[in-house]
Amino acid sequence: TCLQLPFTQALHTAAALGAEAVEIDARREIRPGELSRTGLRQVRKMLEDRNLRVCALRFHTRRGYDVSADLERRVEATKQALRLAHDLGCSIVVNQVGQVPADSTGEAWDQLRAVLLDLGDYGQRIGALLAAETGSEEGAALARLLAALPVGYLTVNLNPGRLLVNGFSPREALEALGPHVVHVPATDAMRD
Repeated sequence: TCLQLPFTQALHTAAALGAEAVEIDARREIRPGELSRTGLRQVRKMLEDRNLRVCALRFHTRRGYDVSADLERRVEATKQALRLAHDLGCSIVVNQVGQVPADSTGEAWDQLRAVLLDLGDYGQRIGALLAAETGSEEGAALARLLAALPVGYLTVNLNPGRLLVNGFSPREALEALGPHVVHVPATDAMRD
């Protein structure tokens, strides 16, 4: 994704740079619902030929799971992304889960928790989990949500750049979320 190159060329460049793993954007580079079994075999072969593996699948939806509009479609698409991640030998799908409600009771909280329970249950069954990307709230808020879910149902993609840009402390987020962090992208950021 960050190389801004066509998919095959990006894999070749990543291998030439000495990368061992890549993060694939499942919205622009490979779409879960459109990849045939033959296409999947071709992608795995391209990765294998370059001695690369997939460390994470990025699947950003337009809205989080806290928004009711088109929620069922987003949940189904996320399940397809989880399945694709597993099929590519990866166990992490990165997405922003939505705004964590300030109150741990009420309809918004219940909806977000119910969706994450459903996705977590599905992910546990197939062997790929959703990693909530940090940055839209402080780490303590996301930690409160994680505490309301069974262990291992939701993991964390700690994005220090997004945290900084939005005025949050990456250190405080890491302290609050540490045991749940499974992926950390190397991003830079500068606040105005």
